[in-house]
This record gives sequence, structure tokens and C-alpha cells, in this order.
Amino acid sequence: MVEKNLTNITEDEAALYDRQIRLWGLDAQKRLRSSRVLVAGVCGMGAEVTKNLVLSGIKSLMLLDHRNLTDIDVCANFLAPHDAVGQNIAEVSKERAQILNPMVEVSSDSDDIENKTDEFFKQFDVVCAMRCSKEQLLRISNICHQNKILFFGGDVFGMIGYMFADLQEHQYVEEVKEKVEVEQDGKKQTVEETKMVKRTENFVPLSQALDVDWTTTKYASQLRRTSSTYFIMHRYTGVTAQTIPRIECTRCDSPDYTPAQNIPGPGLYPSRIYRCDSPDYTRPEYTGVTARTIPPEYTGVTAYPAQNIPDVILDKAV
Repeated sequence: MVEKNLTNITEDEAALYDRQIRLWGLDAQKRLRSSRVLVAGVCGMGAEVTKNLVLSGIKSLMLLDHRNLTDIDVCANFLAPHDAVGQNIAEVSKERAQILNPMVEVSSDSDDIENKTDEFFKQFDVVCAMRCSKEQLLRISNICHQNKILFFGGDVFGMIGYMFADLQEHQYVEEVKEKVEVEQDGKKQTVEETKMVKRTENFVPLSQALDVDWTTTKYASQLRRTSSTYFIMHRYTGVTAQTIPRIECTRCDSPDYTPAQNIPGPGLYPSRIYRCDSPDYTRPEYTGVTARTIPPEYTGVTAYPAQNIPDVILDKAV
């Protein structure tokens, strides 16, 4: 869907994108300059993706999110101002995203992605979806696959993250080393040469990637070679930000603030942290919950190192 008449690179753009033009060439930069991208879900990972895409020099980027900014969002989303808590997260993140690169058209949409029609997604060349339910991801993935739109999905839960890519029919060049026989001084010798081989990879929509019966002979033999990340992704695509219990945090300037050293390790309860001398404190033997048994998703706040890993992979693919 990238515009056929690629926009010419101006002198200012050539100076700004000089390093990446040297890396992947002028034609690739022109294709970037004509790309329209949707980032749905302005979470920590969404902010990282937005930053890298805006800096790369795409044509336009739209931030889509119906949620209002919270204290927890501020911990992971560097595009959102601390004093904007309570306002729409897409709208308040737009300004800092635009400052990153004035040559890119940055817009925001505060509507719920659930309300978007199929036609809405067709205006983009690339769709990146984060903080979506499994049903939403499957729907958007199918829309993109049917309309030749590149689709990326991903999310981060505490220290666990994943990303999925559907690049349709993707062509790329790979360096391959081959041994060939050459004749030198009348003698045949085997030397190693590097050749550039063009390859094509066909991607599938998310529904097909998740719908695998591992008990069949066809896939059982591939089980050992399949990354454990696939199964983690299978679990967490059914988890949304709304369904994850979060540990309630207290601001350090609050009279209810409890220093970390006063909180015993086993005194963690899924929905709140209590002082051990509080009448509401629940002993772990009655709840069955300890610091070691709390699932990773209960960490609540996205960890920067965790969100950077799938983000780097996603941005490289984009």
C-alpha cells in the first residue's frame, strides 16, 4: 500500500537521515518516507515503537488509545507527561512524539479500537497493535492479511514480553558462504566465497499461527525446535491490561507510605501490600500467596529492559 510515486527526499531530510541512507540506501528511505503507520496501544512498548519509527522518517504515524493516563503508565511511557494523569494517553503522548521529528506527521485518536471498522485499518501501510485482547488481535491481523497490510502485535507483562509479525510475502537477501573449486598455479584448490542469495518468506495471520495441534505427527516432530516463547505468547495473548491484577502502589509522599524494609517478603497479597502490623494484613498461610508464588503478570509495571527486547525485534522487522 505504500504510495507508488515515492516522495523525493529533500536536502534537509538527506542531512537528517544521512546515516541510515548510507546503511540501507536511498530507495529504502524513500519507501519509509511514504509509509503510514498506526500504533494502537500507547503503553511502554508502544512508546518505544513510536520513538523509533518517528526517528526513522516515516510519512505519518497515528497513536490510537482510548485509555486515560495513570501513574503506572507514566512509569513506562516516556512520551506521557507526569502532570497529564487522567487525560487521554494518546493525546498527551502526541506532543513529545512530534518533537522527536517535526518532519513526520503525528496524530492521535482517543476512540476505542473495538469501535474501528475494517475501512479504518485500510488507510495504513503498517499496523502495530499492543494492549489488545486476543479477539482484537485476531480480527486486526485478519483484516491486515486480507488487505496486504503489514501487521505487528506485541505486549509486555512485567518481565515477560512477546511480538508477532505478519509481513505477508517478504523478500530479502541473505549472505551465503559456499565452497568452490578454483585453479591456481595449475592446482585445484577449494576456497570459500560469499554470495548474495534472494529468498522469499511467506507469513501467516495470527489465527493460523496460534491454531496448531501439537499432538499431530506433523507438528510433534517440530516441538523440540519450537521456542518456548511461542507458548508464553499463546498464554498472554488471552490476557489484557484490564484483566491483570496489579499491586497497588502508594506514593512516597503519602501518609500511608510504607518503607520497603518494613514490608516482609511473604506479606504480598495479589491486590495490595499491607504493613505487617495492619489489621488488614493477611498471613500467607491463609492466602496461599507468597513472594515466590505470585505470577509475573502481577508485577503490574512494565519493566524497561523487558519492553526493549520485543521492541527492538519489532522495529527491526518494520
